[in-house]
Amino acid sequence: MQLLDWSILIGFAVFISLVAYSTKKYTKSVADFLAASRCGGKYLLAMGDGMAGLGAISIVASFQLYYEAGFTPFWWQSIFLPLSLFVAIIGWIIYRFRQTRALTMAQFFEIRYSRRFRVFSGFLAFLSGIINFGIFPSVGARFFVYFCRLPETFTVAGFDVSAYALVMIILIGIALAFTWIGGQIAVLITDFIQSFVCNVIFIVILVVLFMKFDWSQISSAISAAPENQSMVNPFKISGLENYNLFYYLIAFYIVFYGAYSWQGQQAYNSSAVNAHEARMSKILGYIRFITPILFMMILPICTYTLFHNADFAKEAAQANEILSSIDSVQIQKQMRVPIAMSTFLPTGIIGLLCAVMFAAFVSTHDTYLHSWGSIFLQDVVMPFRRKPFTPKAHIRNLRLSILGVAVFIFFFSLWFNQSEDILMFFALSGTIFLAGSGIVIIGGLYWKRGTTAGAWVAMIVGLIMAVLGFAFSQGCWPGIAGYIQRAFPDFWLWLKQIAPSLNTEKFLYNPQEWFFFSTIICTVSYIAVSLLTVKTAFNLDRMLHRGKYAIESEKSPEDNAGLANWKKALGFGGNLTTDDKFIIWSSYSYIFISLFVVLAGIVYNAFFGIPDKFWMIFWRGYIWVFFVLTILLTIWLGIGGFVDLKKLFRTLKTVKRNDRDDGTVVSHHNLDEE
Repeated sequence: MQLLDWSILIGFAVFISLVAYSTKKYTKSVADFLAASRCGGKYLLAMGDGMAGLGAISIVASFQLYYEAGFTPFWWQSIFLPLSLFVAIIGWIIYRFRQTRALTMAQFFEIRYSRRFRVFSGFLAFLSGIINFGIFPSVGARFFVYFCRLPETFTVAGFDVSAYALVMIILIGIALAFTWIGGQIAVLITDFIQSFVCNVIFIVILVVLFMKFDWSQISSAISAAPENQSMVNPFKISGLENYNLFYYLIAFYIVFYGAYSWQGQQAYNSSAVNAHEARMSKILGYIRFITPILFMMILPICTYTLFHNADFAKEAAQANEILSSIDSVQIQKQMRVPIAMSTFLPTGIIGLLCAVMFAAFVSTHDTYLHSWGSIFLQDVVMPFRRKPFTPKAHIRNLRLSILGVAVFIFFFSLWFNQSEDILMFFALSGTIFLAGSGIVIIGGLYWKRGTTAGAWVAMIVGLIMAVLGFAFSQGCWPGIAGYIQRAFPDFWLWLKQIAPSLNTEKFLYNPQEWFFFSTIICTVSYIAVSLLTVKTAFNLDRMLHRGKYAIESEKSPEDNAGLANWKKALGFGGNLTTDDKFIIWSSYSYIFISLFVVLAGIVYNAFFGIPDKFWMIFWRGYIWVFFVLTILLTIWLGIGGFVDLKKLFRTLKTVKRNDRDDGTVVSHHNLDEE
């Protein structure tokens, strides 16, 4: 880090902080703080939500994934992304959820099920979220410590202070300040601006890497990967322990089952102008995902080349020397790409990469702080109050709740010893809420015969499965398996017949696979119990504000009663703008082209086999196609986002605020609708 690099990083931090402070005057109500008064446009939401999901920890996790698996995840993601895009086009979950006008998912649970279930599920969402969130600061802080080559300790007033802890405090403090200043309004605006700036930096860094690494150097390095652990052939990855074909099949399944179940970015699901804009924002959000994907893939592949090609022996030796000073193997794996990047990126580009990681850290942390702090107050504390808060007291308590989350994640990161890969830890901690909530959300929005009893059973079963999975993955399996083998030998032999790979040393399933089995059990539980306990069908029309319950100001183009059902199902509303039609048709074109390429490759490989030499040609072409798309999307989404930003400021000045719109539910409907 030279003076220019530090200037870029500090200058960007100061600029985005001033932007956050400028939003303070717009936060006047609880709905402002929680959902930007539901004034967000599709481009603004797509860019902001996308940046919130692209945290520093997600970037490091992707570095870890692509370093181990090379180009092969990109192939299977070429199915994952189109399927996710199709889910967004048809408005699966998000359209109906926005129609409920709920500010949190658990508020919807009270509308659909009961107040007690809201508290229980809200607490599970909060617990799952803060455990998952607990390692975010540590991974982000380690990046800056190792990438910037900071000393292990600083001397402050005669005391030795850990650089790792100090960096965490500074970064968490900045994210906390953004959230305190303006709630979701500040989060949305700063996330959007950081998203646009990062997209531009992605392009600059990619150009530098293309100039630094010759394709022949990359090809010779990644082609030498072990058998069945190919980094170029997606059909030869059975030797990868975690990121094999089954991992991606489960990911495809989760797209449908767990759509919007995860509540880390829950405010974005409530911030759209109406249900139509919410749907369109999710479509654009998946299109926007194309912009960082090359960045997250090319950096680790170049790092792999650095360590496995003799042309970069000097840089590799320097990186290995730094890595050898790290005691934890897991942290070595996480920091491998950042440390390698610091050995060869030129001055100025290092500062730009730091700015990206700073933006990624802050955008995710302010969003997650806002989400988990809001969920705790709205869904765990507020339902017990007989008298509602005043708007000023409500916002003050939201800020205190957010502060509590910030303190927790700091100490959790400081003390927790992470033993799983980041993506595996996500799957493990997410199971606490996601295993049961997926079917509870789907059943609540789409099945009028789903019952409160079914929801309770599904969530409790999901919690039990999560606790078992966490215990097994954290070293309890050998003791449990050994006891079963000694105390119940016949039962152990029966288990071995079902699962021959079962042993007493390591649990048979990784967290991703365990999550999948958990969702199946929860789904069966919800359906069975609901059928046994249903008495009267639930009034979905009132909850979704349809028909005679419609709210005039929130009507969408899709509300056209004369529209054919097949058009509604495929996302073609009755009064779509030219812009909306372009987005939908472009999305379908991308879906068809991507699926055609992947399915054609699967069929051809099944009959004839595809040599690795061809795959290298294929990946080179794919990289250039996506690089061009990255440039075009940065321009398109950036222009749309700034237009939406102007509309947001104009609307917030005149929007009619309702103090009763604070998340309170009475008799299965929102208080402000009385």
